[in-house]
Formats: sequence, structure tokens, C-alpha cells
Amino acid sequence: LNSAAGLSDLAGNVWEWTSSRLCDYPDRTNNCMANAYVVRGGSWTDSDLTLIQASTRLANIATQRLDNCGVRCARNGP
Repeated sequence: LNSAAGLSDLAGNVWEWTSSRLCDYPDRTNNCMANAYVVRGGSWTDSDLTLIQASTRLANIATQRLDNCGVRCARNGP
């Protein structure tokens, strides 16, 4: 299924790295975990189906390599 913006397949393949540091909400400038970045979307390895959605937000350490975490290539504009 595609989203309203025409995006598809946003959840369930691998956790996707973002450029956002993991910080406490709502103040996203303080209390950030050292070297931790937000990952979203869930992975094929997750047995908990509530994790497999684009809104799920967890953290991974930047130096950690996982076989169920990757990146999404994207571009701005048409």
C-alpha cells in the first residue's frame, strides 16, 4: 500500500536509521543518549507485530552493526 504521499513499503524490512539523535521528548535538545540515533519501522526479525510500523521509534548506537538495520535512500523534490 502507498501512503498519501506515494511512499510505499515503509515498515517491516529492516529498522531504518535516521539522522535524529535519541533525546527525551518533548525537549529534544537535552538528555540525549551518547552516540545513539533513532531507528524506525521494525524488521522482519521482530516477533512483536506492534513494532512493525513506521511510527515505532527505538535507538541504536552509531557504532553498532546489525543485520536487521539499514538506511532508506531518498531524495527531495520531484
